[in-house]
Amino acid sequence: MTLKRGDIWVVDFGRGVGTEIGGKETNGVQDSIRPAVIVSSDRYNDVLQVTVVPVMNYDERYRELSINWGFKLTKKRVIEHPRNRVHRKLYYDYSFVDCGQLSTIFAIPPNFPGKNSLPAHIETELLWDYPCGTLREEFLLRLDNALQMVVGGDTIVGDLRDGSPVYGDVVEIRGGNHLMGHYLVISSTGIDALRESIKLSPPNPETLNHITVIPISYKDSYDPDEALNQVPGISLVHVQWDNQIGRELWMANCTSINTFDRVTRSTKVVGHVTFDDMRWVAHRVRQYLDLPPLRLMPTGFPLGGCHA
Repeated sequence: MTLKRGDIWVVDFGRGVGTEIGGKETNGVQDSIRPAVIVSSDRYNDVLQVTVVPVMNYDERYRELSINWGFKLTKKRVIEHPRNRVHRKLYYDYSFVDCGQLSTIFAIPPNFPGKNSLPAHIETELLWDYPCGTLREEFLLRLDNALQMVVGGDTIVGDLRDGSPVYGDVVEIRGGNHLMGHYLVISSTGIDALRESIKLSPPNPETLNHITVIPISYKDSYDPDEALNQVPGISLVHVQWDNQIGRELWMANCTSINTFDRVTRSTKVVGHVTFDDMRWVAHRVRQYLDLPPLRLMPTGFPLGGCHA
């Protein structure tokens, strides 16, 4: 079965922490399994992973979330799948699409020939037995608008928070006591500030400490073609580390987007990326999410956490 942008499937988001999906328990059961909307471009959905946003239970207390980076999911906005086995009240009338929680998950078909060679334990996965439906084409614009609020990157907020990560920062993110890796913050600085001002209801009364990131890895060689950012989904970035002089060339994977609780995961800012490089990152991310391209801005203009 072909996966398309706008399709709604039941997804296992895996075990999260803090305010992430899967970070809460009800009667000892994680809240990680729920419907989700595919937001990655069809050009990338023929691989073994897709990027999705969750369908959350709508509550008037979360109205600010749905207004700024989401929208209510009503029956008229969905073409129901004939094999839908999920009670429609889970995603009709009582739900909203939360584009502030982008997650890249595995989407491995049951008959995939190399499935036995994959890791035995996969935490995040699309559940192929549970298709729900598809967003009607006329409502994909609502999806586009909400996603652009999150990854817009063009909102400038002076000194946002002392020591907190902002757009263009390189951060270390931890899972428990081990370092998960280095990531580049791509969420709009304005949205991150708004996230911190929203308090959740009990039993999680903390603020919504989310940041949206992509992984980066060290680039040990130089290829002129890659330097021109011609490799699909990959953008080369120059990282200026806070504890050393000079810059290093790293690769940003713009096809792996995730949302983390920056507080629970002890996120630490360790460097930043130039605005000129972030322009290319934004271009690649928008290509991957099938969003309109950004108008190219002059180089050397500082933006959020980016430094020329």
